Amino acid sequence: MYNYEDASFSELIVELKSIINGGTSTTTDQGGYKFRASLKMDLSHRANKLIDAIEFKYHLPAAKQKVKVMKDFSCSTSWESKEQGIQTIQTPSTQQPVLPTTEVMVEVQTPTYATALKKGKEIIHKRPNQPTILLYHKELYDDGNQKMEKKGLEHLLREELSCNEVNLSNIKPVRNNGIAITCTKEGDAQAIMDKIVNTESLNKLITARKPKKRHPSIIIYGISDQTTNEEIQDALRHHTGIENDIKLRFKLRGRTEGTSHWVFETPSDEFQKISMIKKLPINWSMHNVREFSISKNARDAKRMAI
Repeated sequence: MYNYEDASFSELIVELKSIINGGTSTTTDQGGYKFRASLKMDLSHRANKLIDAIEFKYHLPAAKQKVKVMKDFSCSTSWESKEQGIQTIQTPSTQQPVLPTTEVMVEVQTPTYATALKKGKEIIHKRPNQPTILLYHKELYDDGNQKMEKKGLEHLLREELSCNEVNLSNIKPVRNNGIAITCTKEGDAQAIMDKIVNTESLNKLITARKPKKRHPSIIIYGISDQTTNEEIQDALRHHTGIENDIKLRFKLRGRTEGTSHWVFETPSDEFQKISMIKKLPINWSMHNVREFSISKNARDAKRMAI
């Protein structure tokens, strides 16, 4: 049994955080371990923020320390007043400080975990934005209604535009025989688009656009092949509170024959609601629900896509 009465303020904070962020670990059928948090994600986040605020406000030795130095000209001895927590201890000063007649406050602040984390987020937010544009061929037909042979997009651009006229960060091929051009500044990306629109030889052969913002995705595991999209949408609306249907992106082969994993595109509002649940009941069967990350699952997606 933890002895709370004899514990220091720091020890109490550590113990409280361990309770809030704690949980239980269970062994899965595959021999791995699965962690289940004691509190829901939103409650745990709010509780941790509250503890950080308490620690910053009241735990002065670690978070905030104020030292007052006063000089009394009516006597030959000066005193220092050191504030620590809610106690005030006065000790005689060994040296006469050279200060003006008014009181001087010196404040030393040590950043807490919350302030350091916030500063880190601000740094990430200030990263320069590198705009990207997508270029594709326009479909052209000859007099016999046959598709005309296409030249490479790089070759078409080379005839009218030098890459030295803009600052480029990256060029890579994309689906449907297109290319993605990433520039260092928004003005460079706009200059390329303007050049294509205003140059007749390029405008009739190339279409340029900016990529659409992709929403986050969620994956629902182990869906039976007999389950319909309407049944999944009904289950999501009933158990998560979303109002609109979400778009099915693709399916992956399941581990069990006759099943598949469904990957849906979810706008931010729907994503927040669906992320609150870990399992979804569909046709009297429970299915795990997780966020789907392209970077983490790209290899499996290419290998298992249906």
